[in-house]
Amino acid sequence: MPMAAYCDPPLTTVHQPVAEAGAALVEALLCQLNGERRGPQTMPVYLKLRESASRPE
Repeated sequence: MPMAAYCDPPLTTVHQPVAEAGAALVEALLCQLNGERRGPQTMPVYLKLRESASRPE
């Protein structure tokens, strides 16, 4: 969320790879339709620390 950096204070955000998660979901559904089993899959998330996550002064 690029605009979070311009808030006052700048907001800490979590980036979730939505496009990659969607692609993995489609692949899992296609595997399931073909009778294949897949185990759980985790997706990486990235924390962008900004001033909203600091200790109060």
